[in-house]
This record gives sequence, C-alpha cells and structure tokens, in this order.
Amino acid sequence: RKIMNNKRGQVTIFIIIALVIIGGIGAYLIIRNNQATGVELPQQYQALEEYYKSCIKEITTEGVMVLGDKGGWINEPPTQTSSALEPLTNKHNFYGQSIPYWYYLVNNQYIQQPPTKEEMQEQLSEYIKVRLDRCDFSIYEQEGYTILRNSPEVRTTINPEEVLVELVEDTTYAYGEETIRITDHDVNINTGIGKLYEKAKEIFTKEMEGMFLEKYAVDAMRLYAPVDGVEITCAPKTWNTQDIRNEIKTALQVNYQEVRLQETGKKLVTEEEKYYTLKEISSEGIQANFHYDPQGITNIEVNGGEEYLLALPVGNQQGLGIIGFCYVTWHNVYDMDMPLMIQLINEQGEIFQYPIQIVIRGNKEREAVRTTEEGTVAEVCQYKNKEITVNTYDSNLNPVEALISYKCINQECQLGKTNNNEGLVTKAPQCYNGYVLSRAEGYENAKYPLSTNEENTANVLMEKKYPVRISVTKEGNEIKDKTVITIIPIINTGENSDKETRIIIWPEQKTLTLSEGEYNISAVTYGNNRIVLPESKKTQCYDVPRPGLAGVIGMTKEQCQTITIPGQVLNETIIAGGTSKEYITESQLQTNNPLVIEEETIRAPKSVEELQYAYSLIENTKLTITK
Repeated sequence: RKIMNNKRGQVTIFIIIALVIIGGIGAYLIIRNNQATGVELPQQYQALEEYYKSCIKEITTEGVMVLGDKGGWINEPPTQTSSALEPLTNKHNFYGQSIPYWYYLVNNQYIQQPPTKEEMQEQLSEYIKVRLDRCDFSIYEQEGYTILRNSPEVRTTINPEEVLVELVEDTTYAYGEETIRITDHDVNINTGIGKLYEKAKEIFTKEMEGMFLEKYAVDAMRLYAPVDGVEITCAPKTWNTQDIRNEIKTALQVNYQEVRLQETGKKLVTEEEKYYTLKEISSEGIQANFHYDPQGITNIEVNGGEEYLLALPVGNQQGLGIIGFCYVTWHNVYDMDMPLMIQLINEQGEIFQYPIQIVIRGNKEREAVRTTEEGTVAEVCQYKNKEITVNTYDSNLNPVEALISYKCINQECQLGKTNNNEGLVTKAPQCYNGYVLSRAEGYENAKYPLSTNEENTANVLMEKKYPVRISVTKEGNEIKDKTVITIIPIINTGENSDKETRIIIWPEQKTLTLSEGEYNISAVTYGNNRIVLPESKKTQCYDVPRPGLAGVIGMTKEQCQTITIPGQVLNETIIAGGTSKEYITESQLQTNNPLVIEEETIRAPKSVEELQYAYSLIENTKLTITK
C-alpha cells in the first residue's frame, strides 16, 4: 500500500506540472494574440485602439501637409541674416509663411538646400512623436478604462502614393480585472506627397542644369525693358529706372503664370504653347504653378544703380556732319535677384511648394550648376583666417553703423557690420591689394585698400549724403523744358570714395543727394524746335579682292556703292545748357537752399550744321551754380 500511495503522489505531481505548463502556453498565446492587431482584440478594447490609430493618422496627415507647405522642411535650417547687399535671406516669406529656399545666393555663392527624402522622413517621425500626447483617452477613462503608455519610437516611410508609420509603444489597456498589452500601432495614410516631392526634384534638377526659369526672366527683361537698341533721332533718350523695374515685374508675373508641364499625349500646336511648355517634364497628373509676386522683395539694378538712364545722340556733334543724320544707341546692363515659388498640385488637391532664387547678372542667366544635397562654399570666403579691425566714421569722426564686406580678386565676402559704439573685429581671407567695402544708409559707398596679409586695421571715412533741391533757371526764371543734368564726382588719386555719377531729368526729378566734394556739372535743355532733314545720298568705297588668280595672290580693287539716308524730322533740339566745375562743401549742403543752375540761352538751330555748332557752344558755355 505504501508503494501504491507513493506512485499516486508522483502521478499527482506530474499532473499539476502538466497543468502549469499548459496554462503558461495558453497565457502566452493569449498575450501574443492580444499584441498582434486590433482585429484580434477583445470587443471592449477595439474602440480604444481604433481611436489611437485614427489620432496617429490625423497627426501624420498634419505633418505631411506641413512638409508640402514648407518645401519638405518641418524643422527649418538656421536663418541667413539679410542685409542691404543681399536683401533675400535663405528663406522666403510667402504671405507670412517662412519657407526655406531650395536655391539661393549668399556671399556671391550659390547655395542649394533641398531636403532629402530621408530628412523628410526623420522630421515627420519627430513631428508625430512629440504630438502623440494630443491623443486624449479621458473619455474612455471616465468609462472605467485604464490606459498606460510608455515612450514611443516612430519610423516613417514616404512612398509615392502613401506614407507608412511604424509606431512602437508599450501600451496597456485595462478594464476591471482584465488587462491587455499592445506594442505595435502601425498605420498608413493615402497621400501623394512622395510623388509630388519626386516631381519637385525633377523640376529642380532641370532648372539647375538648364536655367530655363532664368531664361524666361531674360526674355521678359529684353521684351519690356530698354536693353539694347538704336533709334534715329537727335534728341536724347531717357528712362526712369523705377518705371523700368515696374514694367519688368509685371512682365515676370504674367510670363511665369503661363509656364506649364507637358501633359501626356497633348500635342503642342501654337508657338505660345511650345514656348511656355516644359516639354522634357511630364505632368503625370500634377499641375505646376510658377508664382512670382511683384510686391515681394525683388532687387533690380540697372547700370549699377542709376535712377535715370540717358542715351545721348550721335551725329550732331561738331565734326560729325559727314554722317548726315542723328541716331541714339543704348546698351543697359541689368542685375536681378527675385524669389520664385514653384507649386505642385495633384488631383487630390495636395500641395508641395518650394521657392528658388532667380539670379540674372549682366543681362544673362547664371551659369549652370550640378544639383547637390549640400550647399557650395565660397572659394575665397571660405578661408577667413586673418583677424582685422574695421572702424567707420563720418567727417566729424563720429562712429557710423555700416555693412562691411571684403573684396579679393572677384569675390566679395560679407564680414558683418560696425555699430555706433565700436568697430568690427572679424576675420577676413588673406589677400594682397584687396578692398574693405563699406555701405551705410545715407552715406556714400566707401572702399578702403587693405592687404590683409600685411595690414589688419581699416579706418574708413564715410561721406554723408544730403538731400538737395534742384532749380534750373534762365535769366533768373525757373524753366519747364526738359533738361538733362549730369553731376560727375571728381575722385582724386588716393581718395577712398566710391561715389556714383548722378543723372536727373528736370523737371520730372527735382531732388537728388550729394556729399561734399568736387563735381563736373553739365546741363542740356531740349525744347520744341522743328528741323527737317532731307533725304541724302553718299558714296562709300572699300577694297575687295580682284577676281581670279589676282585675288588669290592678294590683289584688290576699289568698289563703291551709294547709300541713301532717309529724311527725318526733328521736333526737339537743344536750346540751352552749359558746363561747370564746382566744389560743394558740407556746410552748403546742410542748408535748405536749392542748387540753382543758371543756363545760357542759345539760338535755336535750324539745320544739322547749326545743331552741331550748338553742341560745341554748350560745351564751352559756363553754367552759373549757386547754393
């Protein structure tokens, strides 16, 4: 019996162990099933998990919208400070929203900063992670549920037509005595942000390599602004630079609105369609808008910053009577910097937009560059390793707040600015025969020669500009006739001034700014005076090779042809003017007295010969200048 009892006891122990093992396996299977997907959850927990995933989707959708609105950037790059020299920063203010440029100019160097897809995914993951606290379970807690959540890990994948979110978080749901634990909360949302981004990169690559957007700008500039030209007339041609800027801005806005991608299967019929369609970039159901805002920051300089353009006639000067007619020729040089927003919209109405900077230098588009994921660095400006001190003063040796740059060879490096209390201590590249350039509102631009490999201090004297009223008179009475006034600064050897020539058209412009100094002043007044130039002929001869063997060995003969010069009618000719050299002091400029230019009247010319004599007479007639 003892033996039997011992055997029964051993069997009982084995049965208990077996039950424990079976129970553990069952518990493991239950927990595993409960951690798998929401479908396998008990009924009372499915609503909680569905809510959590819908909240994750909502946050993800918001993040995707931010990526699209801000050119793929959620966390923006550090802001590049703007200046009078470079008014455009590395971010574009698009109706109050800051959007990083994909391409911009800084320190005379072109920088690219488009985000990579990996950077977009990392930023989107972080965007979701820091906002998960918005998922509020309080309504379920009021019903008796307990929700415990730990620190989540988020990983996103941007595909052409969807975004996948892998969210790992140890989440515990409990109700009464029942508890369930879930670790994976993966969701995906249907969005075309990935395809929009790829199309954006395609357009960006084409622009960097082909500069097609700059070419549209150059075409608009040449069509709407005086760039090159010639006109038969004996009167000067004048343009107001501000009017030119407004015309160019309007033309840019209208022209960029017409640019479009190539629609699949669409045949381009008209010349206009062929011109504005980007034939190498298929739309693939995506609409592209190229948006230029003429009210935004646009820098357009003509001939280095002149406010009025003047083209003087040729053929009416003394000694040129043989020409037989007058003509005006002009060549104006334009530099332009402007933001352009590129917007891509798919059929679901999703937007991906990013700005680039359009750069025109010397009437031409910039050079093509290779696309890169990282910005380029200035070759000279990269090596700022020599410490220098720059001080800027006015004529009374009071400190002046000024923007400072250093020019070495053809590179200009931004250094910073001085202030009203102390100069600027900074580092510049080592350079022989370089210049410190100083610019300040209300002062003449100044340049100071500084070889940084030998010197380390620049004390720059800046000349204050004063507003000056202009009055043009004849016999003491102010005139109303159009007068071209040119004021050319006389820069002596060794002076550091970088003064510019002033040209104004009286009476359209009655004020200008001047600083103390010596100037050559000229004034030419044009009035209604009709001269009829009849048609004329002249014979022009030149040497041409002789026919046959003689021409082969270099023999020539004279060949003449008769040129017919059409007649022309001049309705406006010179009637007064003169020249003068004047030194204008700062004390004179500080007064409110106008700068009075008294002209001498000449007899109105009636022929080309008299017109030529009138110009010669003006050059030798002295103006009377009072201030």
